[in-house]
Amino acid sequence: MGLNVYTSILIINYLSKNDFGSLRMVGSISLVLGFLTGFGIESVMHRYSIDLLKNNLTRSLKKLFSILFTLRLTLVIFFVSTFWFFKSHIFELFNLSIEFQNIFFVILLYSILPTLEGLFGSVLISYLEDYKIKLISILRSCFKILFLIVAIRYDFKLNGVILAMFLSYIISLFLFSHFSYSKIRFWKGDLSEKYELPYKEMIKFGAFNYFSSVTGIFKQLAIDNFFVSAFLGASGVANYGYASQIVSYPRMLNPLNILRSPINTFFLKIYNKNPREKTLKEYFTFVNRIYFFISFPMFIGIGFLAKPITLFIFNPIYIDTLTIIYVLLSSFFVGDLVYTFSSLTFVLKRPDIDFYSNIFSIYNIVMNVLLLKFFGLLGIAFATGSTVILIYLYYISVFKVILGIKLKFPFGSLFRVFLNSLPFSIFLAYVSIRIDNILHIIIVILLSIVMFLLSSSLNRIFSKKEEGFINSMIGYKIWRF
Repeated sequence: MGLNVYTSILIINYLSKNDFGSLRMVGSISLVLGFLTGFGIESVMHRYSIDLLKNNLTRSLKKLFSILFTLRLTLVIFFVSTFWFFKSHIFELFNLSIEFQNIFFVILLYSILPTLEGLFGSVLISYLEDYKIKLISILRSCFKILFLIVAIRYDFKLNGVILAMFLSYIISLFLFSHFSYSKIRFWKGDLSEKYELPYKEMIKFGAFNYFSSVTGIFKQLAIDNFFVSAFLGASGVANYGYASQIVSYPRMLNPLNILRSPINTFFLKIYNKNPREKTLKEYFTFVNRIYFFISFPMFIGIGFLAKPITLFIFNPIYIDTLTIIYVLLSSFFVGDLVYTFSSLTFVLKRPDIDFYSNIFSIYNIVMNVLLLKFFGLLGIAFATGSTVILIYLYYISVFKVILGIKLKFPFGSLFRVFLNSLPFSIFLAYVSIRIDNILHIIIVILLSIVMFLLSSSLNRIFSKKEEGFINSMIGYKIWRF
């Protein structure tokens, strides 16, 4: 995360507001192409490669990879060609700048690199080599920073920034393909292998995952950029993009999102041993407490420090986005509680619940258009914020009405975290208006963390059983909150 934050600082301080808005549109186009070319390919590869490797059916696995790789390339060529063919309409509809139009082909090429990496990454995941994916991501970030420094040094402006990002992804794509090929080249198998791939089952599985992701795309903050660009142009996208960037920092550290896979696996083992409603309720309380303990103080801290961070770390030209930041922070603190339901739907084998939550994408689209037209960026922030809150209320209703599971929201734990946050919140309220440099910001953050941890050690929110479990995961008896 630190490397990504530094990258953002470099870019936001260097680019003009219009150029930064154009760059945010590049990210949005990349997201859309990623969804369109997805087709559930990674999920199919991940799901079936594990079983094939376990049974040493490597010949069939190589066949599966070849089919999926061919499909991915076909989709990439088709959608890139489509975007290129309709480029004049895209330029006109979203008010894209001349500079953006001149390098549109490079932008399209850059946008498909992450989706090409995805399939190679699924090969590494099948061998439980997730660490290589993380290592490549770190190296990509390092190269990106290096290329950005060169682009800034020689003042290549927007073209140089996009080229820096493009080259860093070229390097990471090479590394992904290299590490994956070191596995794939041994997939020779037995010539007498007569296993038939379950094509119908794979298509059904992939299609469900694909349509779930595609229908959910309109809940993404990056998609809001298309609406903002159409109504307000690149400058509006820059303002909204900056606000979204600030809000993304506490969200990136949401433990229920970062550790979703291991948490799902862990809870599945517990539930299989004791498949009762009580187990679900205890787990729901536990993950909510984790979220409150980590996320609540971060959202509060970002709220108080948004102004000095903008003035002294990023760029003062975005100081007028503070209201948008506050709306998004308050909305996403509630909305991100959706992750507390992820493991529940996983162990109950109810992916349909997650799928139907995407119906709120329609609400988000309609509200984006209506509110943006009358209230500008504040309107679209409210539209997206209210969407994520409605999705959370949807999950509560589904579990209570359809599944008949009455999950109790741990208000007591939230209140305790609130009390533990009061000392550093009062401290931040006092010092935030007196901060005048980066060093002050760092010192204030460190002191706030110490104050919160001290308060939490005196007013604990976790039970002894929960503390013991967390300490067993850490490997040391240091968790006393």
